[in-house]
Amino acid sequence: DDVLSLSELGQAFGPVKVQDLLGFHDLDEDGTISLAEFAEVFSFWAGTEHAVLKDTPKKFHKFQLEDMHGDFNIEDLPKKITDECLKRAQKLEASRQVTGAERTEL
Repeated sequence: DDVLSLSELGQAFGPVKVQDLLGFHDLDEDGTISLAEFAEVFSFWAGTEHAVLKDTPKKFHKFQLEDMHGDFNIEDLPKKITDECLKRAQKLEASRQVTGAERTEL
């Protein structure tokens, strides 16, 4: 029927994750996730991940791929790497504000 219901989500991901999934994917807040909603959110998220990887210097890619699982935070990295990541992110954000780079929102 092109819709993921609460019970289907619960069977697939467990009852704890259902509310997280609905909160993220259920754009019209009808208690289900339609195929269209899933596709829209998935494409938005995939684009976000692509942009993050593109903006991340290659020397940091290994940390993204190895360490960003579960409850990972940037603070979990060594301080030297954290400081450099934050400095680069602030510089990138400042350059985007100056150029008026578009921001996308779902």
